[in-house]
Amino acid sequence: MVTRGIVGRLTRQLAEGEHPGIDTTCCINEIQRKRPCSICKMSCHVQALDKIAQPDFTKCDNCGICMAHCPTNAIGASRSFTQKLLELLENKDSQLILSCHQSDNPGDCSLSCLAAFPWEVFASLAITGNQLAFLSGDCQNCHHRQQMPLFDRSLSQLESFLGTEIYLKILSPDKTPRLQSRREAFNTLFRQGRRSATSLLPEELRGAQDPKLWRKILLHRLASQDSSQTPAFREASFQQKIVAHWIAPIIEPDCRACGICEKTCPNKALQVVAANDNHFYMAHFGWKCQGCGICAAVCPWKNIKEFGLVAMEKADKPFVTLTEAKPCIKCKAPCHSSQSLCMECAATNRS
Repeated sequence: MVTRGIVGRLTRQLAEGEHPGIDTTCCINEIQRKRPCSICKMSCHVQALDKIAQPDFTKCDNCGICMAHCPTNAIGASRSFTQKLLELLENKDSQLILSCHQSDNPGDCSLSCLAAFPWEVFASLAITGNQLAFLSGDCQNCHHRQQMPLFDRSLSQLESFLGTEIYLKILSPDKTPRLQSRREAFNTLFRQGRRSATSLLPEELRGAQDPKLWRKILLHRLASQDSSQTPAFREASFQQKIVAHWIAPIIEPDCRACGICEKTCPNKALQVVAANDNHFYMAHFGWKCQGCGICAAVCPWKNIKEFGLVAMEKADKPFVTLTEAKPCIKCKAPCHSSQSLCMECAATNRS
């Protein structure tokens, strides 16, 4: 017998735009088995994602936390959730309050938990000069209390991306705490005169349903700093250009450019590039990378041991690493510098 609670959730999902969408082909556990991932399962307080291949959306309350923290962008937000964040991104007030449903003040945008805000949304608001304050309720007695460390993780990602100096300016001018009481937040927000900020959100992105939507919007706003609309940004922002600091795998020079990491990356962030000088390069597109670590897990020669931050003036350009690989004498595919044949040609010769 269907309970009244399930009927209520189903009705609410239909009214609010259903539930998150999952692309299991991008799930880290479907791509590799060496590093099991359970972030979505841990982030779901109603156990709707205990079996990611068979999610139970009758339990889903559309909180959005799983979407915000999936390391491979395999989960897309529901239509209603997407619309709410798009409206926030188009808010022209330069000082914004973001809150959770437990707070007694909804502010400019309220979600079930502060952990449901993707860090890319914070960064996109920062680029147009929006100053952010956060309101939370009684976290200790909230069913999302176990997810709050994910909010701290989002703030850490934001600080890495912006740099500490700009990060502190975005949060508040006097370095007030990350989580403010209502009185502290309003003192911060209305201490200064209000300013106008230009949204610059392209029409084709406003209605999109895409797990990578927030990263695409962030990339667009980074690019807009160099466009004809730069004066509007300078009027609204902190008078300095934001340089993207993308997370990137540190690729050892001994890399064989075999392409295994390129083929397994769910976000297509890695690419083997052959140059005219018989050298091979590994190109990494930071704006696509989520730092999931699959590339490091699948590399047969362990040539990716850690990740770091790479500052890119042009946010959409790749970071390029020269490898020691050379062309195979038979098929011209990359092979190790100490060998003359690639793996496939060597296997063919042995057979």
